[in-house]
Amino acid sequence: MLEDILDSAKTIATAVGQKTQELVSYSKKKLSCIELENELQRNYAKLGKVYFALLQEADEKSTEVEELISEINRLEEELTECKKQDCTENSKYCTQCGSENSAESVFCCKCGHKL
Repeated sequence: MLEDILDSAKTIATAVGQKTQELVSYSKKKLSCIELENELQRNYAKLGKVYFALLQEADEKSTEVEELISEINRLEEELTECKKQDCTENSKYCTQCGSENSAESVFCCKCGHKL
């Protein structure tokens, strides 16, 4: 009777181990796909920045391009101002690693040091 229970436990453990390996393999493949998608998005963004810089310096621009350039420049200026205002009032800086944390944080989000 005890041997039957041990054999059943071994069979179950083997099945669980195989399913775990399958799950790990699937997760690795999925993560690999996500990393490739992120890299692709970063490269699209880089290409867009390069093209944007070229368009800014071009002599002839379509109205649509001029409007987009103006809008992007306006948003960049607004973002710069936004970052200058209140950003530091709502933040704590870790004395261990220097990372910025929210004012409510008790521990550093990067290194875990108590704030």
